[in-house]
Amino acid sequence: MNRDLALAKIAKSLSVVAIAALAVGAGSLSSAALAGAQTTPLTVKATLPKSIPPNPDFMSSGVCEGGTNDSAACTSAIVKAIDNARASEPIAGIPGSFNVAAFDKLTPAEQIFAVADIERTARGLAPMAGMTAQLDAIAQAGAANQTDPSTNLPLQLATGGQATAYGSNWAEGTANGLGADYYWMYDDGLNSPNVDCTQSNQAGCWGHRRNIVFDWGNPSYCSPGSSVNILMGAAEVTSHVTYSPSITEFFVNDCGRLPTDMVFTWADVQTLVFGAVHKPAGPSLKRAGYWLATAKGNLYNLGTAGFAGSAATRVLPASIVAVAPAPGGHGYWLVTAKGNVYNFGTARFYGSEAQKTLPAPIVGIAATPDGRGYWLVSSAGNVYNFGDARFYGSEAQKFIPAPIIGLAPTEDGGGYWLASSAGNVFHFGDAGFHGSEAGKTLPAPIVGISARPTGGGYWLVSSAGNVYNLGEAGFFGSEAGLSMPAPVVGLSPTPDGHGYWLVSSKGNAYNFGNAAFSGSEAGKTLPAPVVGFAPA
Repeated sequence: MNRDLALAKIAKSLSVVAIAALAVGAGSLSSAALAGAQTTPLTVKATLPKSIPPNPDFMSSGVCEGGTNDSAACTSAIVKAIDNARASEPIAGIPGSFNVAAFDKLTPAEQIFAVADIERTARGLAPMAGMTAQLDAIAQAGAANQTDPSTNLPLQLATGGQATAYGSNWAEGTANGLGADYYWMYDDGLNSPNVDCTQSNQAGCWGHRRNIVFDWGNPSYCSPGSSVNILMGAAEVTSHVTYSPSITEFFVNDCGRLPTDMVFTWADVQTLVFGAVHKPAGPSLKRAGYWLATAKGNLYNLGTAGFAGSAATRVLPASIVAVAPAPGGHGYWLVTAKGNVYNFGTARFYGSEAQKTLPAPIVGIAATPDGRGYWLVSSAGNVYNFGDARFYGSEAQKFIPAPIIGLAPTEDGGGYWLASSAGNVFHFGDAGFHGSEAGKTLPAPIVGISARPTGGGYWLVSSAGNVYNLGEAGFFGSEAGLSMPAPVVGLSPTPDGHGYWLVSSKGNAYNFGNAAFSGSEAGKTLPAPVVGFAPA
């Protein structure tokens, strides 16, 4: 074992503040006690049968030696070692679309964050929303002091949310953050560099791995009714440390709104490291999350979806007509009939049609695959593009048999479809035509169109709950012919397209296929009708 390698002690690396659901005091639970079967999904291995020394041995072979090393050769060797170790779980290796050159261009802290989320999503765990400046500072202090980062709980976060639980890891002499991840995840048991795991004291074995795969999004760590987000801080220090680099990561749950000091997000990782439309493969999440939006700008977050704000307290120039999620599931846009766009969480503002004279009301908004732009569409078929969203054509000033009700972009953002309330489908750019319901006698008007996430088709949905699957889009059920308390207003597919949700104007949520039910606003008195649904 490389004598220049030392990993952090982890006995005090996981703490939880006392809350009603747990009724325990801060620091009274060790990392091993907390990261047991109840806090790590049963499908995720919190420990491995034995440590797996790296193959190839990137530290001893010379490819990663010499202190801090961010070379492409070192990164590639560690990725290969991770792939080989993963085969023992067994889970798939890091996807082939992992761009080594792009990864190496990230800052050290961004690399540490990226690989932690890559490990989580590969096992079907919710990704961390992002890093914040506040948590990076805590991680930086730990790295400089060559120890696990720590803080007092509860920790007040920017914008009013608070952390009631945290976990932290420290390592040094591992070449870079990817190397630290290998030892934390795969070589953390007996006979490993983990100095807190010995034959006489095995409580610290696999503590680093437990922290990474911990169920940080568990709502039991927050007060009832609070939204839960997962956040992280990370740091690398290369000077005035025993063995360079000194690396830390600091995980917290966020009970409340997303902080305003986010500096890097999971959506950024997907865009910069894997390409705009790639999502690392992994099993479906057991818990789902989604948002419902009302005409008055109220935003209801259900399941694992975090609350990032709403337009409910604003004086709106027109009713909200649609909501669109930002990639990564930690932000969203709302749009009004007059073209005003409101952005929340990781969703950024790229422009609007506010204060312009529009030929027809706006009826929909859709984001580009990387979340760095969006399209608005009007009932007359006008298409307005912002950010990196490109214009591929429209139905403006053409005869259309019925009003346009929505726009759905293609998988790569190189085109889009428009749909009318009569079931017409118009295609632009690289969007292929897969059929329509035009010219048919429909039981109710079409109110939504959604593209199959992996391409090759789309769904139309009517206000009566009929679902029309066209092209390669699968049929998983509908509400057609059933008694519903209110009209359906939209359909959203699951990430792999093997299911979908319908939502009604009264907040009912209907799930089909592999779409998980995570609650609804049914039976409650809402300030205005629900107008949109967006999966987190």
